Amino acid sequence: MFCRLRSQKAWPEARNTNMIEGVENLAVMRVLVVEDEPRLLRNLTKALREEGYAVDTAEKGDDGLFKAETYDYDAIVLDVMLP
Repeated sequence: MFCRLRSQKAWPEARNTNMIEGVENLAVMRVLVVEDEPRLLRNLTKALREEGYAVDTAEKGDDGLFKAETYDYDAIVLDVMLP
């Protein structure tokens, strides 16, 4: 697995995106998980959501690449052994 994090220093605008209603200055981190193993994808997604992350998923590398280029993510969890 590979994880790329975006620091608040490098992208200060991330601090104000995806705000939770009624909670001041608390941003929800948006994470993309790209994994071709359904069970692992499901477990990672569940664990991250339980910790309060907004999670998008992709089962194929092409779908993950499209989402990564189209949307703004704070972190990407990537299976480096995708077929």
